[in-house]
Amino acid sequence: MADFTTAIGDVELNDWHGSKLLAQPVLDALTRFTSEGIINPAQILGVSENLDEESDTDIFCPRHGLDLAQAGNVVIVHTHKTRKAPPQFAAALVNGDARVNLNGLVKHTLQVSKVSFAPVADATAATGMESGGMSPIGLSPA
Repeated sequence: MADFTTAIGDVELNDWHGSKLLAQPVLDALTRFTSEGIINPAQILGVSENLDEESDTDIFCPRHGLDLAQAGNVVIVHTHKTRKAPPQFAAALVNGDARVNLNGLVKHTLQVSKVSFAPVADATAATGMESGGMSPIGLSPA
């Protein structure tokens, strides 16, 4: 596929095919989804390279003239079914303009006794993605 560059607001978007900007699980999932017809490739606008401090949606959107309602954040938590059980990871996709009680929502939804934000090192190890660049696309189903 030919290289391309486009923009939304002032965010430059590059072709996602073979991109070094995407974590391998994301690239693998997008490739599979498009080849199996799950996602129309024309609906994938591209991938952007962002500064580390722009991983915060509250900074990124205003800086680039984007609406928070069109953005989202992936939050990785770890859960405990009991105090002695090893933690399990869960991801929550939160709309950029929403404020959510993740602890209560995740505890209730997954029926666990304790939920904590996963430490960055644990979240990156569990997802194969970098902090600030986590995506719901490419997460392990288990």
